[in-house]
Amino acid sequence: DVTANPGLDEVTVSWNPNGGTSFTVILGTDTITNLMDSSYTFTGLTANTLYNYSVANECTTSNSMSITGSVRTLCAAIDSLPYSYGFEGLGTGSSSVRPEIPCWHHLNNGTSSFGYPYVSSTTPHGGSRNLYWYLTTTTGTYGDYECVVLPGVDTDIYPLNTLQLRFWARSSSTSYNPVFQVGVMSNPTDINSFQPVDTIYVGI
Repeated sequence: DVTANPGLDEVTVSWNPNGGTSFTVILGTDTITNLMDSSYTFTGLTANTLYNYSVANECTTSNSMSITGSVRTLCAAIDSLPYSYGFEGLGTGSSSVRPEIPCWHHLNNGTSSFGYPYVSSTTPHGGSRNLYWYLTTTTGTYGDYECVVLPGVDTDIYPLNTLQLRFWARSSSTSYNPVFQVGVMSNPTDINSFQPVDTIYVGI
């Protein structure tokens, strides 16, 4: 397994050595060889930029590995309010296609329906796009959570207790009673850092 944890101008790539002792790790155009550790931090990167990465075991035995992926560095914190976003111009997704929302993070640990919430063009409000959540969250197929994380706010300029979030939401059926939890996170890529602030019950 390989994880890539992004920062504003750095990415830490970590992996399970799987018995290996020497590795090559690549991020973008940077290549590190003969690495004896099982993680490496690339620095001096550009904010809000997508980087491809790969990790390869340099041995040729049966426990060799080669894993690739991509990761986007974080955006700079919001330092000017109000901030608004309407998803216009973004491509639509599906239950199995993770949305690409610039400067936002998408968290869902489902095994097959991991795309929720995804960008949709179905019955948007005041535009051509919206986010579509699915009411069910279950360990496995749908995952334990469906979460999007907005860009961070510069709390030196705007203290946390002065901020307000406003959004529009509706249920797609009178049979559904969606519930949203709104909160803050210290790590936008780690659901365990989520701290709820309020619960929103959505009606038709």
